[in-house]
Amino acid sequence: MEGILKVLSNIVPREIFLDELILDQASHEIILRGVVSGGGQPETILTPFIGYIEASPFFTDATLVSSREKDGTHEFEIRCDLAH
Repeated sequence: MEGILKVLSNIVPREIFLDELILDQASHEIILRGVVSGGGQPETILTPFIGYIEASPFFTDATLVSSREKDGTHEFEIRCDLAH
């Protein structure tokens, strides 16, 4: 888990704040929930972030599950599989 957290801390852009990280050991899946700040189009921040996740040796199949505006912030959920 330590390696995963280190990788995430290096690839999360400054415009993204992670609120929740869920590791499902049974399904080998990670769920990342957070918000995008700083204005602009959230997709221009989330799309490269998903690419960084997939380029990591720890993760595969990163998918943007939800992305929505709520109370002046932009919330998102990304799911990815742990590489075996």
